[in-house]
This record gives sequence, C-alpha cells and structure tokens, in this order.
Amino acid sequence: MSESENPLTSTLSSRPSSTTPSLRSDQRELVDTLTALLEENPGLLSANGTVAVLRGFDRNSRAARGAVQAVVREHGARALDIAPVPGLGQLAALPAADLVVAVSASCTVPAERCAAFWGVPVLTLAGLGSDHGALTITTDDGRTDVLVRELRLTGLLNWSDSETAMQPAENLVVRPTDAGVVVTAAANNVKMTVGEVVIEVEGEVVGDVDGNPHLVTPGRYHLRPAVR
Repeated sequence: MSESENPLTSTLSSRPSSTTPSLRSDQRELVDTLTALLEENPGLLSANGTVAVLRGFDRNSRAARGAVQAVVREHGARALDIAPVPGLGQLAALPAADLVVAVSASCTVPAERCAAFWGVPVLTLAGLGSDHGALTITTDDGRTDVLVRELRLTGLLNWSDSETAMQPAENLVVRPTDAGVVVTAAANNVKMTVGEVVIEVEGEVVGDVDGNPHLVTPGRYHLRPAVR
C-alpha cells in the first residue's frame, strides 16, 4: 500500500499541529505592525541590527515570539530574546537594541523600561508606545539602570534630595512624572523634587522595580530625571 493510500498517514499529515498554537488577533496585529514599521523605516535597525523581544513563558507567547523573529530575520536583523525580566542593574549587560517588542501584555512595562534604557521605540500589543517620563539610576560602583513607573523599597533605608538632608525610611516609593520626581516616604511625607534623589540601602531590601520584585543589594543609588 502506498503512503497516499495509507489512511493512518493521511490522517496524521492532514491533522492541524497541536504543538504550535495560532496567534491571537492582537498578536497578529502586532506582527503586521512590526512588518509595516520595518518596511517603512528601512534604517530603523541600522545602529545595532537588533530587536529585543520580551515574552512570557506560555506557549502562546513563544509562538508570537517566533512570528516576530521571522519578521526580524526577513529584514536582515537579529532578535534578542529577553525572558525573564532583567533585574535592577542587569540591563547594562544586555546587547543594545534598536527596537523593543513586547508580545504579551504582562511584558508591556518591562519593554518600556528596556526601550527607555536604550532610547529606542517600543512596540506592544497596544501599538507604538508613547514617551513616558523616566528616571536614570546609577550607583557608586558604576551600575546603571532606568525606571519608568515606580520603585518600591522596604527595609533599612535612608534618602535625600537636593533640598533635604539624609533621613531614614522603612518604606519608600519613587515615581517619575513629567513635572519631576515624586517621593513617598510615609502617608504624610510626600514630596515632589526636580533634582536628584539619593537612596542608601543598608542591607538587602525587598524592591519592586516597575512592578517586578527584586532583591536590592546594599549601596547608594542616585535617581535623576532621564534626558529625553
């Protein structure tokens, strides 16, 4: 019996694959937008030839990443797969990208953080991202990072700004805004400043960087409004 006459072979070859999930409509739109963006802006990836792709760990996210990678390769560039979300101070160790793409909603803010760090556009399921206010973070030992939504710290802390001497705090929230930096040290201690905020971490503290939990190591952290 030939292969074409074998009913088992025919059934297996015609059955849709269950290992590769189809893309959702918003993910297909993301891939179409990426394709159009690269076709309309041929020089977009000229600096580094790299597109950073942030994804989740589910099968659907991996399928969307694969579709994005295929488009990137068609345009002669490479895709940098970023998962999990880099911790505080880890972005500088990554190769620089010319564009950041988030294939799942949960990666939107981390993608904005990566894009702000490299100063490049960001594409999410909501479309091309807007320019958020951001804070650059530097440490005394030369590490750098960026913050686009908020930094939350809990532990033994001291902080100051350009107008205030160093003072203790156990809980600290720092947010970038278009008008400056908002620091919340307690319910009755909220301050807006346009200068530098310095945070001293005396021991390992629990930190939340743009919605992602991290352990923050001891040291002195300098936060300034990012130059756009």
